[in-house]
Amino acid sequence: MESTTAKSSFCRQLSASRSARGQGRRMSCSAPFSITAQALHDDIRHTRKLSLGCAVLDRVMGGGIDVQGITEVAGSAGAGKTQLVLRCLLHVQLPPSEGGLSGGAIYIFSEGSSQPSMRRLHALADVYGERYRHLGATSQYLMEKIVSVEADEPELLMRRLETIETEVLRSRPIRVCHTGLEP
Repeated sequence: MESTTAKSSFCRQLSASRSARGQGRRMSCSAPFSITAQALHDDIRHTRKLSLGCAVLDRVMGGGIDVQGITEVAGSAGAGKTQLVLRCLLHVQLPPSEGGLSGGAIYIFSEGSSQPSMRRLHALADVYGERYRHLGATSQYLMEKIVSVEADEPELLMRRLETIETEVLRSRPIRVCHTGLEP
C-alpha cells in the first residue's frame, strides 16, 4: 500500500516548487509596469520547457519540449514515439528542479492502442516512483495524476474534449496532453 506520508511529501515538494517559481521580479502597486514584455520574454524563468529526462535529447530539443505550443512526435513503427510520450506523461509531474512542470497529464487513446500502452505506462510509473522516491513520488500517485480518455470516433472525441474542458482543465493543472489516436 502506498504511504500517505510519501504522497503528502511529494505534494509539498510540488507546492514548494510552484512557490519558488513565483518568487522573482514582481510588479509593485506604485509601479504597475516595472517589467517590460521583452524582459519577461528574455527571462529564462518564464521560458517553460519540459525535460525529456535525457540530457542528449534535451540538448537536441533546445532544452526540452516547448510548452507554448503543440509538438508532434513522428517516426516509423518501433522508433520509440510512444515510449517518449509515456515518459512525458510522467515527467511533467515532477517539480521544475527535476525538469518537470508540476502538473498532470491527459492521455487520449483509441481502443486498440490502450492495453499495451497502459501496461508500459504502469511499468514506467513503477520506475519513476522508485527513482523519485526521495520526493515522495509513488507509482500509484503518478498514475492518479494522468487522466486517461478513450475515444475511437471523431464525434466521441469531441464530446470527450468538451468534458475534459469543463471537468478536468478547470480543476487540475494539466501540463501535457497526448493522443495515441491513429489518423
